[in-house]
Amino acid sequence: MAIRRVALALVVLAVAAGAAAAMPPGWREAARSDRAREAVRAWMAREKVESLAPDLVPVALRFLREARSASVPEEARVWAELAAEAAPDDPRPRWALARQAGVPWPDRVRHAAEAAWAVILDPWVQGQGIARLALAAAGAGWAVLLAFGAWALAARGRLLAHDYTDAFPWRFRTWTPVGFLVLLAGAAWSAGFGPAAVLGALTATLVPYLPRRGRMWGGLALAVGFGLPAILGLGAYRPAACQEAWVQYLVRNGAGPRALAEALGGIGADDSPRRLLALHVRARRAGAWAEAVRLGERALASGGDPGFWQLELGNLAFLRGDLEQAERRFRAAAQARPDDPLPWYNLHLVYLANLELTAADEALAQARSLGAEAVERFEAQGSAGQGKALPGSAPLPRSWVVSPLLRPGPPAAWAGATSDLLFWPWRGIPAWPLGLVGLAIALGAGRLAGERRSRVCPGCGVVVCPRCGYRVKGTPLCAACWALDRDESVDPTERQRVRERKAWWARRSAAWARAGEALLPGWGRFLVQGGWGAAVTGAVWAGVAGLCLAAAAPVPLFPWGAGRGLLWTGVTGLGLLHLGALVRALRGRRGG
Repeated sequence: MAIRRVALALVVLAVAAGAAAAMPPGWREAARSDRAREAVRAWMAREKVESLAPDLVPVALRFLREARSASVPEEARVWAELAAEAAPDDPRPRWALARQAGVPWPDRVRHAAEAAWAVILDPWVQGQGIARLALAAAGAGWAVLLAFGAWALAARGRLLAHDYTDAFPWRFRTWTPVGFLVLLAGAAWSAGFGPAAVLGALTATLVPYLPRRGRMWGGLALAVGFGLPAILGLGAYRPAACQEAWVQYLVRNGAGPRALAEALGGIGADDSPRRLLALHVRARRAGAWAEAVRLGERALASGGDPGFWQLELGNLAFLRGDLEQAERRFRAAAQARPDDPLPWYNLHLVYLANLELTAADEALAQARSLGAEAVERFEAQGSAGQGKALPGSAPLPRSWVVSPLLRPGPPAAWAGATSDLLFWPWRGIPAWPLGLVGLAIALGAGRLAGERRSRVCPGCGVVVCPRCGYRVKGTPLCAACWALDRDESVDPTERQRVRERKAWWARRSAAWARAGEALLPGWGRFLVQGGWGAAVTGAVWAGVAGLCLAAAAPVPLFPWGAGRGLLWTGVTGLGLLHLGALVRALRGRRGG
């Protein structure tokens, strides 16, 4: 059931108007008659060429409805197989075969795997999925920055404050640093810097004081988090780019002319090749051959791919019986695509129709020299026409759907307002370069700061400042802890004071770890104690938080209803986990 929900949620097509496509006579007998089944297969092969559709999704949905209403399992299986032949790239027929009674279990597993793979390879899902994962990564980066910022400010903030005040003359270290900090905060607020920019700056200043593992993760979080404005500028978050990709998606999946007309109403009335392609396909599926030819020639004149358009115009001429026009078009396509066997194979069909056998053999030999496997595929397609030759069609690239969704550009209105509020209002200054600068600072913070930064004594937590002389050379411990460990402290009062300070530091470190666990489970324990298991736990939950953000983001035309369910599931899971961590923290505090 879970795979079925995912498949249906991710690949639902808005082709209700196209689902009522005309079916061949006697098609309802296909489940009971081999002859009717072969006739349906021949009709589907011709329909794919005439309508320029790799998948006949409306026809496949019609067959699946017949499969659900069939009373005999064998007939239901035949309908599901026909649906898989009508739409090879659609996961729903494969999933129907996986659930079909009477199908052996190895075949069920294979069909289920094919259905899952079809979901992954679906171009609309790929484009929107990559955009969503990018947004989830940015959200996870900010979740990590929040956790790191809270922990680092509590555990290492006094080191930053100590080094910050040391930068001023010793007579001006009481109120002058505070006043200068207020001045900086006021300048940032007046300039329009948002909370994300402030958090990024604070994290960048705290990075040198983090452990090495924390510096690495903090730098990665800065780089990914500051890429959020660029991610929001992807085409998947812009209505116009989404509409353009959706039109191409409908073209690939065999939507009817009415569905295409409704989708085309949402994009501009320009003469772009892809819009003219959609208009051309709509005319072909409506049976307006002359209009389809006119639109194809218009696309060819406006700079469209000459190989593609000459080939498709030749196919239209061949299907209408105009062999002379078809030959001229196919020859032009062969010149435009010298490495493509398809124009030569179609020329072979033209010569066969004209009974020019020698020329037909030469064209077929040329096609095989360019691609023998492709010619075998074309011949298998032609044999499905029951004696009626079918020319090969140029494939519609998946990139025509994916590329508009991943094309960078200016963000949508809501995304631009969000970016202005979080970062800064200057659209001309991108944020992602600053994230890379933060990553470079984090990776080189150990060498850049070196011995100039203050450190925390791991034994008692006091500030070990290289300028104040509280550190023993060759050890990270302060002088008191070093003397206590070597049993060189002769003053019993001093030894007791150091022991109490060590116990206090252990309790405080544990409290910080519990606070980090409550904020983002995994990171607090990772920063205090280390361990890749805790880091992976924190990364997983940061990713879940990012996925919740991605599911909540308004993506136009994203046809899955699982986004709301994913959002509420993730929020509930994170809430329960945080509640458990908070309960453990409170119990630990009462026990301490």
